Amino acid sequence: MGIVAEIYPNEIYLQIFTLCYTVFFISLGIQYHNYSIIAPVETTKKEEATASEGTNNKAETSKQEEKRHGQGNDIIKEKITIWVEHKGYLQLGVTIQDLSREIGINRTYLSNYINETYQSNFNGWLNDLRIEEAKQKIISSPEINLSDLAEMVGFADQAHFSKQFKQKEGIPPSVWKKEHRAKSEKD
Repeated sequence: MGIVAEIYPNEIYLQIFTLCYTVFFISLGIQYHNYSIIAPVETTKKEEATASEGTNNKAETSKQEEKRHGQGNDIIKEKITIWVEHKGYLQLGVTIQDLSREIGINRTYLSNYINETYQSNFNGWLNDLRIEEAKQKIISSPEINLSDLAEMVGFADQAHFSKQFKQKEGIPPSVWKKEHRAKSEKD
């Protein structure tokens, strides 16, 4: 079409070429956006035969999904593990968009992975990581002030930290700290 538009420089040919060119690249962009982290694995002839016979049950379907997405989940798991090891969760105000940008994974895929793997949304998972870090800091430095601790582990203020801590552990951080101190004094 581009050659025809160049050989016969007619206004209609140029407009048709521009329209086709635009539609092609828009569809290419949409396909790129919707493309999974990795290319879906083609099903084998045996799986196609099984599916055509109607004997494809839930277990086989989940195995196919695992094959298709397992490698992508491994990539996400590896990148999240590195991020957690570097304690990226301690940053104040970190969002799922920040994390997805930092590790180079689509936000939706990352969110789905966290939901499926940790049975929690991003904020719940993040708060769990922060609370575990806070417990470790209390153990290693029992004299630490709770407001300082809240800030150190990425919470905006002590009230939010205490609320999240109590929600996860069932007791406020001050009580947990006292109980742990009493336990360590007995030992």
